[in-house]
Amino acid sequence: MNHQFIDKTAIILSWPREIDMYSKFLDLDDNLSFDFIVNDIKSIEKGRNQSNKLIEDLLIAKKIKYKLFTKIYQKVIYKKVISTGETCAMHINLYSITKHIYAVTIGFILELTKISNLLVKIFGKPFTANGSKSKLGIEWYPEKKIGNISIKFPEGADIVLKKYPFPDYEHAFDIFLSYTDLEISLIQKKFKKTVCKKIEYFKLSELKEENKKKIDLIKEFLEEIDLVLIMSVEPGFGGQKFMPEVINKIREVKSIIENKKIDLDIEIDGGINFNNCKIAKEAGANILVSGSTIFKENNGDLKKNIDLLRSN
Repeated sequence: MNHQFIDKTAIILSWPREIDMYSKFLDLDDNLSFDFIVNDIKSIEKGRNQSNKLIEDLLIAKKIKYKLFTKIYQKVIYKKVISTGETCAMHINLYSITKHIYAVTIGFILELTKISNLLVKIFGKPFTANGSKSKLGIEWYPEKKIGNISIKFPEGADIVLKKYPFPDYEHAFDIFLSYTDLEISLIQKKFKKTVCKKIEYFKLSELKEENKKKIDLIKEFLEEIDLVLIMSVEPGFGGQKFMPEVINKIREVKSIIENKKIDLDIEIDGGINFNNCKIAKEAGANILVSGSTIFKENNGDLKKNIDLLRSN
């Protein structure tokens, strides 16, 4: 079958939240460089099917042109395609049926008898084909079916360390974009020859372009809120080191609320330990969020660790 080649980049939208994630592209004055593709693949998930219509409604409201995936599939090939990987659909074929039968019979027995645990120790795999959790269909990533080069766009800073990246990603994407060094290291550890590129979160980029400080953005709302949360690590995973530069932000917020005589809590979250907690409190924070220190220090003595954070 001959496909029409389109010298553009296709951006697949699979969930409404992705409209915000791709805001930099969607806010362009024209759509000459990009085609926005709404993922309208029918799914067993009711929520996903409802989202398809919502995406269309939102794009129409923003007066943004788009195409439906089912209308262009097997008809066109784009130069590049960008996707979060959420386009994934379930395909049923002879292989998936055979795999499912194996999983619910032999795989289930291996799982039930715990033989799978022994197989993991020996071979690194349980050989259960997901056992009792097996699904009749297999996951299908169609990105490469509509683009010569497929690019994985990051879903966010939160990732599941044990499972990420999912095995199917290796063959589904040529390039991985990421907001964090952690995600890049996880990808490169599993997929040795994969190209990874770090990018800046678009919303933060927009703020920098406008030369605005985050503190300036909340000034006008301080009298309407009860708490200001200041992150002292990059959001996404525990155990990170405290970023000392946030202390000045705490001091600035504290100064503003004192001058305006506002009753407001200042919460700091990330990398808090027995040493920096004192600096944070002296700067003006009155609520400290700590995970690793509370659960890991002093053999996990929660009461002792909490008391030390309060008293230091």
